[in-house]
Amino acid sequence: MVSLEWRRQSDMAWLPPGAPLNFGKTVILRGVGYEHPPAEFALYRIPSKLVSWALTKWGKETRWELARRPAHPKPAAPIFTVDSEPVVLTPSGFFATHRWQFTDLLNNWSPVVRTTRFSTLKTSLTGGAHGVSGALETTITTTVDPTVLIDLSLPWDETHRFPSPRQAIMLEADDLRNAGYDVPDPIEVAQPLEQFFPRERPPDLEISWQPHQLNLDEESTQTFEARIYSASTQPFAFCFVATDIDSGDVALSEVAVMWRDETGATSVFGLEG
Repeated sequence: MVSLEWRRQSDMAWLPPGAPLNFGKTVILRGVGYEHPPAEFALYRIPSKLVSWALTKWGKETRWELARRPAHPKPAAPIFTVDSEPVVLTPSGFFATHRWQFTDLLNNWSPVVRTTRFSTLKTSLTGGAHGVSGALETTITTTVDPTVLIDLSLPWDETHRFPSPRQAIMLEADDLRNAGYDVPDPIEVAQPLEQFFPRERPPDLEISWQPHQLNLDEESTQTFEARIYSASTQPFAFCFVATDIDSGDVALSEVAVMWRDETGATSVFGLEG
């Protein structure tokens, strides 16, 4: 079985799925376990899951090839391994997070890694089965040492202090357009998702959250929880937002959609793992 891995060029450390990296970080693309090795790797930029879903509705591509790099065998490896030359993950556009993936052109794909200005946020759902309360957990991992404020962004709580879920979708779409990809106008990208941006809080939703301010060191990680006592049958979008208090920079988690299904279980679409 072939495994595609990201390696940090400076020390060849393995980068796990979703790993956050500074913009401009140099990496190695690695493939392990071949019988017939590839000649090259192809590097792609990809959107978040909800934006990808919206682009599919418009019949657009959801992955864009950026470059190809030769795959060089590693003779000393006990299992047949190939590495690329160093690749610099240089962002285009202005959005806070870029998502990257690569393939060996043999139908094997790497996990996704992210480049970011100062941090990345990943969200997960725990519990929430058959009417039992659950929680949204967001984990912030920093690439510098900021002082940050963590907020939960909901469609009916629009504020000028941080982006709403709809604005987050439009910011990502605008960034992809600025990078030269064939992406509709941001308003059009948000259009298939409008049902997920209710202007009023669903009456059957009970969720508990308080903003958190914290100081973090470089490459430190901390997890926060938003408790869900009752999910809503009306689907709604949400995301977590980290604001660097000193610079004003904003980092966003993936925008996801939550609802309560017919069994009473809480469902979420758009989380990236």
